[in-house]
Amino acid sequence: MYKSSWVYKYFNYDVKTDNGIVYFYNLTKRRDVDSSRFNVWLKIDDMAKLYFNPSTYWKEKYSDEWPEWILSTDLCTIPHGFQSNNAPGTKSFLFQPPFFIIYKTVGAEYNFLQFDDFNKPNIEKSILAMLTYDEETNRLKPQFAPHLILPYSNVLSLNNFLEFKMVDSKGDQILVSDNSQLFILLTLL
Repeated sequence: MYKSSWVYKYFNYDVKTDNGIVYFYNLTKRRDVDSSRFNVWLKIDDMAKLYFNPSTYWKEKYSDEWPEWILSTDLCTIPHGFQSNNAPGTKSFLFQPPFFIIYKTVGAEYNFLQFDDFNKPNIEKSILAMLTYDEETNRLKPQFAPHLILPYSNVLSLNNFLEFKMVDSKGDQILVSDNSQLFILLTLL
C-alpha cells in the first residue's frame, strides 16, 4: 500500500519495515519521515481492530462508537507508520484453534483421529497435546494430552529422531518467536 501511494511517488521516499512497523523513509535526509504535509488514514474493520489493540484500548480512546477511519499515529509511535504485528494479548486471525503439538518418531503408532470432512475418512495423527489459547493469562492451556509410549529399541539413545511441530486446526504450522518459550517435558519410565 505504501509503495502505491502518491506520497511515495511524489516525494521520492523509500518504504522501510522495522519490528513489524511499516513507514516512510527520507532517502536524502536519511531518517524517518516526520512531515505535517500529509497524514496516513487507515480504514480498519471493527473486528480487525481487535488484532492491533484489545477492546479496552478502543473503548477508552473512542468511547462508545469506534470510527471507521483512524489516523496511523493512533496505532503507532512512528509518524505515518503502520503497525503490522498484532499487539500482545490481542486476537490473531492467522490461526484457527484448537492447536496441536504433533510429534514424529520412528515406529510410533497414531493416537488421534482428526475429523477431515463429511464423507471423508478421519486423519490419523500422532499428537502430544491439543491446546487452546487463554486470553486472560496469555498462555496455551492443554485440553487433551494423551499418554504416549515410544518404542524401545535396545539402545541408550531415545530414538533415531524425535520431532515436534505445532499446528492449528487447519494444519498450518505455527512458529514460536525467538523470545517466546515452549517447554515439553519428557518423563522416562
